[in-house]
This record gives sequence, structure tokens and C-alpha cells, in this order.
Amino acid sequence: MTTEAGTELGVVVDRPELAAGDVLVLEPEVAVVVAFEPREAFVIDLPAGEETASAAGTTVAAAVELGHRIGNQHWDVAVEDGAVYVPVEADRSIIEDVLGPYLPAGATTRYETVAAERFVEERDAAAGHGHDDQHEHDDQHEHGERAHGDHEDHTREDHTHEDHEHRDTEER
Repeated sequence: MTTEAGTELGVVVDRPELAAGDVLVLEPEVAVVVAFEPREAFVIDLPAGEETASAAGTTVAAAVELGHRIGNQHWDVAVEDGAVYVPVEADRSIIEDVLGPYLPAGATTRYETVAAERFVEERDAAAGHGHDDQHEHDDQHEHGERAHGDHEDHTREDHTHEDHEHRDTEER
């Protein structure tokens, strides 16, 4: 990362991640405060209220499938006021090809530059509360005959996951 003054910094962090406003260095002549650059986002504006229960059910099913596709790509997501924001972490054409077929009827899309904080989960905000107990996640999933858990052998951009399912389990 580079400071506004042009100084190159290397930062190694452990969870929880850095948040905007965190102070990394505070000396009489220097302060290093975390700030995030705005990010480009693919925005999906979901259709407003539906007239019939069956239309609403179709929209909900499409929204769930859309969420599944976003998660399968390991892309961040934010939802606000009927819009789904996905940071552009791949070519636009890839994002459109992966998500386009799963957009709910009546949804529109656009690109927008947004504050990066939109994709940074607030500490202790997940599920509305925090917890101190330690637990691990099993991110094991299969690619046909081949199984893996930590993605060290490839990046999320290397594959689409369209040919398999994820099995995410949480143990406490």
C-alpha cells in the first residue's frame, strides 16, 4: 500500500481486519491512518414489490440463486435499499456472464463507484452481534473426483464452480 505522501508500506494483519480510521503509526511527525480507495461495483437494482404471490416467489427464488452464484465466485456482496453491490474483481464481461442468467425478472444493472467501506463488514455486526467463542469453518468442496479445502492450488478467478456444490459447515 502507498500513503498519500508516496511512502510504500507493507502491512501484515490478522483478523479482525483493518477498518477505516484505524491508526497504524502515531508519532509526533507522522500518523498512518487506514483509508480505503473507492471501488467500482456491479450494481443490480432488484425489482420493487410484486403484484402476485407467485411473482414474488419467483423473484425470491431468483434472488437466492443470484446470491448462490455470487457466493460460489467468492465475491463480496453488499445489499442496500433494494440494490445488490458486487465489487468488480474480474472483467466486466465475466461478471455479466456469470450473474446475467440469474437476475430476477425486472432487475436492472449498472456500474457505480462506491466507498470501499460498503464491502467491509463492521466488526461484531454480522448477525447483529458479536461473540468471543472461537470456531473454525470447513470450506471443503469437491470438483467432481477432486476435493480441496483451502484454494491454495488455485485462485477464485481460476474457475466458476458451476459444475459442483459447496458444503460449508460451521462447528463450535
